[in-house]
Amino acid sequence: MHARWKNPLLMVSLAASLGACAATQPTSPYRSGVASIDRSVTRSVVRTTPETESTSPITESAGRLTFDRAWSLVLSHNPELAAAAMEVDWHDAMVRQSGALPNPEIEMTAENFGGSSETSGFDSAETTLQIAQTIELGGKRAARRESARDERRAVRLAFADERLSAARDARLAYVEVARAQRSVENAADRVDAAREAAATLADDAAAVAAARVETRQVEIELRHARAELKRARHDLAAMWGNEPEFTGVVDTLDQLPALPPIDELLDRTASHPHVAAARAAVAAAETGRDLARAEAVPDLTPSFGARRFHESDETAFVVGLSLPLPLFDRRSGERRAAQIRVRQAREALRSAEIEVRNQLVQAHEALAAARNEAEVLRNEILPDARQAFDDAADSHRHGMLGRPVVLSAKQAWREVEARTIDALAECQRWRAEVDRWSRTSVRY
Repeated sequence: MHARWKNPLLMVSLAASLGACAATQPTSPYRSGVASIDRSVTRSVVRTTPETESTSPITESAGRLTFDRAWSLVLSHNPELAAAAMEVDWHDAMVRQSGALPNPEIEMTAENFGGSSETSGFDSAETTLQIAQTIELGGKRAARRESARDERRAVRLAFADERLSAARDARLAYVEVARAQRSVENAADRVDAAREAAATLADDAAAVAAARVETRQVEIELRHARAELKRARHDLAAMWGNEPEFTGVVDTLDQLPALPPIDELLDRTASHPHVAAARAAVAAAETGRDLARAEAVPDLTPSFGARRFHESDETAFVVGLSLPLPLFDRRSGERRAAQIRVRQAREALRSAEIEVRNQLVQAHEALAAARNEAEVLRNEILPDARQAFDDAADSHRHGMLGRPVVLSAKQAWREVEARTIDALAECQRWRAEVDRWSRTSVRY
């Protein structure tokens, strides 16, 4: 196509304008409410790119560990959270890449040389140098950028949900250490009491034998409690990939969690990261559908260059324009697949909404029951059991009751004490579950 065209770029400008008009898409209702959550999540994303990855050693207190310090270690060194943060970084890079224009192409051709007679040499050759630039039509670039942004929003919100899950797991591991160390303290007190009781029964051989049996039993329980504590310490330290250096944790089992009304908690579920991520995934699927539609529009590739005629030592301009003909591939399968992804994402959103509400209701009911049991055990049954043992022991000292009655009262008291520890720990476990499904961010 030679320079006899008066204005060959007029068609290119017109086609580009039509493509820009076709790029306008209606705003998805699923994006409403996601942007504010997305901004809050962005501030919480920990950047862990290879260039900035922290190489600082893991340091933890050698004494009692607080939960705030444990959570800080999890945030800094948990490999699953680090991988999730890197996924956010990957999508940040893909957003930047999505806005890139197609690269121009340069082409050089030589014709009419190396033949026979007049074209045997290079004197009659024609050399053409052209540069071509693809112009994307149908709003491809805008749809591509919007699709990348929506995918990034979904990943950021999924990362926020991952943080909530990690906070729940850290709380459960921390509570297990607290429960185990209190069981160790309880068993150690029982061992000391059993040994002290055996020492006061030197004149009664049968009582001494019974006391020794009791002492051995509580010593076995103490060894089991210490093994559980060691295992729980390893499980907690594994969350930041280290061997446990702390000796224990600050015991907060007696701090019974508050129980907000369920209606107040359910009102938060619409902005929960698990639901918001599913809503953002719907928006991403819709922009993916728009991108599939845009990809079906053929692109224009204008070219401009110069041709050198060696025989006459003249130069002329060359202008070209190419446009694919969508005869065999109209991207119908891709558009159909994108439509299916939209419906799939909407069903996933419904599932996420049901899951969050169901998990929250179940956790709230379980916390209410556990809290009630712990209060009754700690404030009523445990004091009564201790008082019953003290009364039996006092009666035994005055010769009014036999030793078996005292041992039975003591056993009942210790069983209630152990049950109280478990009930307090159960409260904290269900508190972690309620936080997991009611919070919109981690605020430790």
